[in-house]
Order: sequence, then structure tokens, then C-alpha cells
Amino acid sequence: MFGLWARFGATSFLLAVATIGGLAWMILDVADNAIAFHVVPGLAASHAAGDATAAAAFTQLQSVVDAVRLAGHFLGGLWMVGVSMFFVQTARLPRIIGWLGIVVGLVFAGNLFVPGLLNVSFMTVPAWLVILGIGVARSEGTTDAESLPQMGQA
Repeated sequence: MFGLWARFGATSFLLAVATIGGLAWMILDVADNAIAFHVVPGLAASHAAGDATAAAAFTQLQSVVDAVRLAGHFLGGLWMVGVSMFFVQTARLPRIIGWLGIVVGLVFAGNLFVPGLLNVSFMTVPAWLVILGIGVARSEGTTDAESLPQMGQA
């Protein structure tokens, strides 16, 4: 995410905002997984040991984890839309990658409102990320070096 911003649009407000949204998505995704991986095994062990409150605690935890995950999906979808709009506007990558990313991003952000779209996202997000990666790898180095911070400058 940061690499896309640094390579293509260090002077683009749209790409900067999209990058902030993408980084927030990654932070929420890490938090979501950290909560689940840290707390769920303990709840499972408590439930197996006969703790009657473990099932209720798991249900409450699952609600929190789902909310954090859906918030992350919403921000991730906005990142995809923002990055894609940048590429549609600037044509630094083939515009078809941008248009495809707008659709995939809207579906991903839509998980918050239509939970069934999550299943579509499982198929479309990884495919679009691979397509985006191939497009970036084949693109010419367009880093706007003058706009990036230089070593020794404040």
C-alpha cells in the first residue's frame, strides 16, 4: 500500500487518502486476527473443562471480531476504490485494472451492509490483487523522486 503511494502518487491526494484507508484496513485485520487467535483457544479450553460461561463469552467475542472484520473490509474496499480511481484517472496502469478494482472494492466494502458479499469477495479480492501486482510489475518506474523525502533533508 505504501509502496503504491510512493511509486505512483506521492503528490496525489486521492492516493494518499486511499493509502491511509488501506493501512487502517491492515491494522484492523491484524487486530481482528490477534483477538481471535489469542482469546478463542482459551475459551475452547474453558468450555472443554466444563465452564458454562465459555459459550456465552465466545458468542460475545465473535460479535466483536465480526464487527472489527467488517469495518476492515469496508476500509479495504475503499482503499481498492481509491487506488483504482487513481489508475483510471492517470492511466499509469491499464484502465481495465482500475475499473475492475472499483467493482471489486465496492463489493468488498459492501460486506458491511450485505454479509453474503463476503463469499464473492473471497474469490474476487485475491484475483484483483494478483492482477494489480502483475500490472505494477510490468509498469514503468514512475516514482516521483523529487516529491519523496531525501536522506539528510528535514
